Amino acid sequence: MTQQIETVFGTLHWDADDAGVEFEIGGRRQAARWEEITRAALVRTGNPETESGVPADVMEEIGKGLPGLGRLTNINARMAENYRQLVLARGRSARRAIRVPIPVDDAGAQDLIGMIRQHLGDRWQQETDMANHYRALGIQRPWWAIPVSILFIVGLGYIVAFACTGFSSLAEGNFHLPPLLWVGMAIWLIIMAGIAFLYRRIW
Repeated sequence: MTQQIETVFGTLHWDADDAGVEFEIGGRRQAARWEEITRAALVRTGNPETESGVPADVMEEIGKGLPGLGRLTNINARMAENYRQLVLARGRSARRAIRVPIPVDDAGAQDLIGMIRQHLGDRWQQETDMANHYRALGIQRPWWAIPVSILFIVGLGYIVAFACTGFSSLAEGNFHLPPLLWVGMAIWLIIMAGIAFLYRRIW
């Protein structure tokens, strides 16, 4: 069976037969034989109904100081609601796992899920969330994942703080800013440009 699925990242082509399944999106091709897939599941990348925990008035002020934040938040909620990451584990190695974004309501995506469930049987794990999918699929989390995540969160926090302060100051007519604020604003705009390009089909 050969089909294609339109996603926000481009057209996903998939082909499945009695031997295995193959994916191609954005010029990248991945394939797996049914017998080498140890477990598989749909992974939720977020929860569109979960509040951030930040007071609404604070979020509003942050949004005023950060260009694109409102649209980014909207896209994140839409992706969490409409998309899942199809993960096919091949042993415990995270590098060997195949990850494919799919819109869950797409007819082609449902055909793909049905085909995978049919061939995997009890190796199909239904649906899990991002925090628990390593354990659910028997994948070993890379040793560097937690340190890198901490560094990323801390670094992004500084960028957001510097950028928000800088843009707010510019809005008030203050152009005499410390270099760190200019750097923070520049990095924020680069991040937004990259995200806008990645999600250009729905931005």
